[in-house]
Amino acid sequence: MRLLLTLILSACLLQPTFSQKDLTLLGNSEVTVDGTSTVSDWTVTVGDKLGRLIVSDDFSARPAEGESLVGGRLVCVVKSMDGGRGETMNDKIYAAFDQGSHPHITFDLTGGKVSAQTEKGFTLQTSGTLAMAGKEQAIELELEGESLPGGGYRLFGDHTFNMTAFGIEPPTAFFGSLEVADPVTVKFNLLFK
Repeated sequence: MRLLLTLILSACLLQPTFSQKDLTLLGNSEVTVDGTSTVSDWTVTVGDKLGRLIVSDDFSARPAEGESLVGGRLVCVVKSMDGGRGETMNDKIYAAFDQGSHPHITFDLTGGKVSAQTEKGFTLQTSGTLAMAGKEQAIELELEGESLPGGGYRLFGDHTFNMTAFGIEPPTAFFGSLEVADPVTVKFNLLFK
């Protein structure tokens, strides 16, 4: 019994450890939501966001096809979303997301693999969970990536989805004469260092 315990303990201690880099989202990162309505197109800017990206130490400055990300998280604060058309529009945004009960929109990156190298960087195929307004959905994203001078990465791309898939009723105004279309596109330019 003592020999078995010694062998198990030795196996655990001799396991290789993989070091990782934990990168933080920089403040000049951008997230916007684009949509349309019966009156005009619109863009909402997300002001407050936090994030992290975890890569293995061997994830290179110009990663090759097949290299993987470890994980990551992006958190956007609903109350910081600004539609650029005043308080009434912003209040409709907050109400649509049920901001009082669900103050954040989150994306948890659970996997990512480099699918190709590009002229300036790389293409990532990622998967994760998007959560907003109390609902979650597994999604897959294709992202473009570049290395930043001095270390870190820029990840950018977009994702289109229907608001109703998350239980969000597209807002209306002016007694229903203005109706927001269901599909929206989230665009992001994320800088991690």
